[in-house]
Amino acid sequence: MISPLTVDNKTSSEIAAGGLWFSEKSVIGRKMRLPGVARLFDKRGKYLASAFCSPGSRYYLRVITTADIQIDATFLKSAIIKASKKRTELMKITDAYRVVNSEGDSLPSIVIDRYNDIFAFQLTSAGAETLKTDLISIVREEFSPKTIIEKNAVSSRKRENLPETEKIVFGKDTSTIVREGDLRFEVNVLYGQKTGAYLDYRPFRFEAEKLAHGRCLDLFAYQGWLSCHIAKNAKMVTAIDSSQEALAAARKNAVLNSISNIEFSRADAFDYLKTCCGLFDFIHIDPPAVAKNRSDVGPAIGALKKITLSGIKRLNPGGTLLISSCSHKITERILEGVVIDTGRAAKRTGRVVFRGIQDLDHKPRKGLAQSLYLKGIAANFE
Repeated sequence: MISPLTVDNKTSSEIAAGGLWFSEKSVIGRKMRLPGVARLFDKRGKYLASAFCSPGSRYYLRVITTADIQIDATFLKSAIIKASKKRTELMKITDAYRVVNSEGDSLPSIVIDRYNDIFAFQLTSAGAETLKTDLISIVREEFSPKTIIEKNAVSSRKRENLPETEKIVFGKDTSTIVREGDLRFEVNVLYGQKTGAYLDYRPFRFEAEKLAHGRCLDLFAYQGWLSCHIAKNAKMVTAIDSSQEALAAARKNAVLNSISNIEFSRADAFDYLKTCCGLFDFIHIDPPAVAKNRSDVGPAIGALKKITLSGIKRLNPGGTLLISSCSHKITERILEGVVIDTGRAAKRTGRVVFRGIQDLDHKPRKGLAQSLYLKGIAANFE
């Protein structure tokens, strides 16, 4: 469904300045009651942009483009091909990457990920959902995948009055082997976290590989991708996760790469830091998101300080701590402050040796704070 909508003066100005998300209050007069694509005009009848429209959603409008072009299957195909071409350099080091990153590729609320010969997609708005059939056809035509999996079991779809669904929509295989650098990992795309794995964490894994040495600790190790990376330069790696299923997958990945210097243990990360023996030369901490709302920021900072302090206390002099946050509410400045201030509280002098964000295939969109969600800090402590 495509329909013209008129927006107020404030919204017109915000669209001209690069604004992307708008509520139903932005619309003057007649409104769309079915999801689809809206052509937006100012009060004088001047075309402003085209947007996905999701009636009933907090984000009634999500701007796609300010170009006066038709949003249809032809547009979608062109946008997907354009986004894929941006990943050409990345393809040299991996065959597991994000092909389309929603607003970052001017396709709001649309995500397409590639895991070798399996593709996964996620649609998080009712407006984008109207293009699902076209999306599946385009992915089949352009990439010739063995399998396409719909990974739509995300809570944000509830707010769009959409069903939460994870299922195969083409093909039958759910698992594949992907490459990252000179390592290989098994991914069950249907049952894995996010769309199958943590693709956005790639730069931190490569940086950790450079920083790791001696005795290393990987907390919240999940399926062991980072553990395998750091094992190449470590004397011994201890990989900790609370999920037995995740650790079983991590052990398989270690075997897949002929890595024998990782010991896997099921434990709570906080408890392990309290009770483990000895000190480490490198510690990696990848805690789950703890600040989804503004009211969560204070408690989240407190939790980060707590686990950072426990980690620093377990570092040898000259050791390195790498910690990340996957909440956009925890800014790079906040995270760095947590690490350095906590080091001072522990009477350890810290020097930042790495700052990073999500990889280029997850590039943030300027003007959309929520799109910069993942950041990491590594510091060396005397």
